[in-house]
Amino acid sequence: MFVGTWNVSGRATHDALNLRDWLCTTTTTPADIYVLGFQEIVALNAGNILVNKEKKPDSTRSWLSLIHNALNEEASNSSKGGSLYQLAGSK
Repeated sequence: MFVGTWNVSGRATHDALNLRDWLCTTTTTPADIYVLGFQEIVALNAGNILVNKEKKPDSTRSWLSLIHNALNEEASNSSKGGSLYQLAGSK
């Protein structure tokens, strides 16, 4: 199991950001389960704080996509294809 936390201070994702080293997906035995905590994933302003809780802000969706891609890059490059990791929950 890999457990990690990161305060992103409301910064957006960008193409040069590589999470694979932090998530240790480049090792020969990556974790079976990843538990990740991100703080301040959206800018701390009234619009983001009071937004409808059912709708995820674009920045949240961007981070979730970046994490999914980093965890599943090896699987998608293999001959089997598909995803090894699936999101179990996000709050």
